[in-house]
Amino acid sequence: MILGVGVDIVSVNRLESILKYPRAHLLKIFSQEELDYCNKDSKSLAGRFAAKEAFYKALSGSLCKLNLKFYKCSFILLSKYINVINDIDNNIPYFKIDWTGLGDLLKVSLPKVNTHLSISHEKLYAVSVVIIESV
Repeated sequence: MILGVGVDIVSVNRLESILKYPRAHLLKIFSQEELDYCNKDSKSLAGRFAAKEAFYKALSGSLCKLNLKFYKCSFILLSKYINVINDIDNNIPYFKIDWTGLGDLLKVSLPKVNTHLSISHEKLYAVSVVIIESV
């Protein structure tokens, strides 16, 4: 059963300006692994940013649908528990999530779920769709 769906679109130009910030600021949103993989490619980082925003939306919807009371936190706080990684063999993006840390942050016992992620890039924009389903 689908518990939540999230969609987000990000301007690549927005990420180009963020890349000018100190690395410490970037590490509030992206993991070291994500920054290394993208290697300052604003289009790839925009896709990851959109994926994290879409996950945030899908997760919020999922928790509401399950009638779970949770601590509402900012996107920035949530970002450190979510990494967008690419499968080495097929170059397909997926989430690597610290579910324990995320549950502690939200002050809720998270159910077992599957996540599905799609990212697309165009010249000026990156878009992501996330689906969270029960196991």
